[in-house]
Parts: sequence; structure tokens; C-alpha cells
Amino acid sequence: MMYLLLLGVVWVVALLPLRILYWFSDITYLIVYHLIKYRHKIVSQNLRNSFPEKSEKELRVIERKFYRFFCDIFFEAIKKMHISEKQMRKRFEYINQEAVIQQLNAGQSIVLMTAHFGNWEWFATFTVHIHGRFTVAQIYQRLHSQSFDRLMLALRSKFGVLNIERKDLLRTLVKMRLSKSPAIYGFLSDQSPNSRDSEKLGLQFLNQKTPVLLGAEKVAQRFDYPVFYGKISRKKRGYYSCEFVPVTLKPSELSPREITVKFMNLLQTDIRRQPELWLWTHKRWKHAEKIKNFV
Repeated sequence: MMYLLLLGVVWVVALLPLRILYWFSDITYLIVYHLIKYRHKIVSQNLRNSFPEKSEKELRVIERKFYRFFCDIFFEAIKKMHISEKQMRKRFEYINQEAVIQQLNAGQSIVLMTAHFGNWEWFATFTVHIHGRFTVAQIYQRLHSQSFDRLMLALRSKFGVLNIERKDLLRTLVKMRLSKSPAIYGFLSDQSPNSRDSEKLGLQFLNQKTPVLLGAEKVAQRFDYPVFYGKISRKKRGYYSCEFVPVTLKPSELSPREITVKFMNLLQTDIRRQPELWLWTHKRWKHAEKIKNFV
């Protein structure tokens, strides 16, 4: 019942033009940032630890820009319910897609590493550019709320995107490999490992000791899939571009952890370039003290 209610609300709201939704976003920003102060302490501390060289005034500017963008992302995700393929191609462009398509045409699947940076909810809509010729899959972790989980899956499945739950990943990879179906496997590789994750690495990231997951790297090296980084930029409100940056075309030839370190370095550069586009409300460093060996 809750799912149907949520779906109905989102379905109706998504009918509104984006320019109207941005009005709602502006109002939401005032409530979330100034009244509720949603996760304000977490965001402030994360920014302060990540940019010790910046003044309080500079950090406050980034903070306000982030919350404005955070609210925009919420309404842009909802708009995905009704946005057309034509609008999606216009609003989210891809650069260097030929390098990825070349691998797929050769029958080679690829691993695409990205992060909670820019509009990650629109990121998988690469399907509208390849017109169903290849599978675009994204790996996700099931949400605690069944209703919200079903709603997000409905939104994320738009334009034919395949969603693979993390626990089903290996089985799905083997099945698709046997069927000789080349695919793009997208990983949000900036997620914080929980205390039970064994496949993790510790490294210096944004001036802090940071635990990171090794899942994307493990998949790439086990199946020898080329790895690309999705370099997202926000050109203006509601318009993005993503450049496919090659990390390695021969993952089996790299040493353990090398792919993950390269990815985190690329992500760190992007965060410093447009810091307001990263998800600062995330408790990214909550398990850092449990990692003893850092590189």
C-alpha cells in the first residue's frame, strides 16, 4: 500500500516541467538547509576534514551550493519517471563513448566505475544513446524500506537499465558471460564498506584515512573486463556531461588494488574541481578506525 502511494505521488509530481520542479527544489533547500538542518553537522565536519586549507567562509559557500544541488538531485530523480529519451539525450551527454562501444562491439563487457557525484541517478541512461544494442547494468544494495526500494528500482529501470542486486552479482556475471552478451556494469565505487565487508582497502583520500570497497576491481580482474571511469560534470542546472576515461584495458596485468587507487585518485580530482557535486551527507568515514593497513 505504501509503495502504491509513493508511486502515485511521484508519478503525478514527475508530470511537472523541470522548471517548475526547480521552484520546489528552491523551497525544499530553504527547509532542508535553514530549518531542518538535515545532517548539517555531518556535512560541515566532512567538508572541514576534506579541505583543511579552506577558510570557514569558503567551506560555507561549498556547503550551501551542495545543499542546493542535493535538493535538485531529488527532483531530477523524480522527473526521470516521465522524462523522454530525447530530453535525456539532451540533458545528459556522453564524451568518448566510442571507446566503450568499440569494446562492446568486440564482444567485450566493461566495468564502469563512478561515484555519488553529479547526477548518479541519470548516469545509467547511456541506454538512450546505444538504443538497446547492449545491456547497461548497475549494481545496487537493497534499501531497508521495501516500499522505497521498489520505487527506486522502478525509477532506475527506466530506459531498459538492468539492476543487479549486490548479492546476485557473481551469478549474473557468469550467466551473461556464458550467453556471450557484452554489457556495461556500473559500480558506485565510493560507497563506504560496512564492518562486515572483507573485500576492502584503506587509503588516503581527501586528507583522511578512508576505507574503500574492492568489488569493481575484483570483478574486472576476475573476468578481465576493461575498466572506465565516468567523469561527470555539471554544465548548468539540469545539464550534465560524462566522459568515459580509460582506467585500464588490461586489468589482469595490473597489481592488486591498483585499479581502485586509480579510481579514487580520479574521483578526488573531480571532487576538488566541483566539491558541491559529491554526496557530503554520507557517513563516509564511520568505519575508518577499523582499517589498520593503509596504502
